[in-house]
Amino acid sequence: MAASLLPNDSSPPDGSLRYHISWRVPIDDESHFQIRVNLTTVTGADADEMLAQRPADFHDRSEIAKLGEAVLAGKVHLPTLEHTHIEAIQDYVTQVGMGPDATREHEHLSKSDAITVLLRRLVKRELQALTEGKPLKQWAFTDAIAEPLGSI
Repeated sequence: MAASLLPNDSSPPDGSLRYHISWRVPIDDESHFQIRVNLTTVTGADADEMLAQRPADFHDRSEIAKLGEAVLAGKVHLPTLEHTHIEAIQDYVTQVGMGPDATREHEHLSKSDAITVLLRRLVKRELQALTEGKPLKQWAFTDAIAEPLGSI
């Protein structure tokens, strides 16, 4: 079986598939670089129509931090906020609201936070290896991972 990714939950009713992958690369405790890849399986006139239906602010992400800060300050409430990039604003509020790692020395994680602990250890290990010029883990998306995902 070839490795595959599932379409996200916003697949359109026309039967085309949309794939979205994004990740954030930390720069420091205050900022990150986001990489986003989107693939939509439409072409020709269907693709032109899809692009024409995008809101005018589709590529403008300049308000995300400003609105996120307004939510964190209690000036705006997420349930009442309507914005093209509402998910990005929600992510901002969640991530920035946690504060930098340095402020988490006394946090009390439970068993349900095991994946968070594991991911933090993996990131720390890989960044340490990168800093020291050591080889990084060679990650692979294998059939052992893809097969269970196909049943979700």
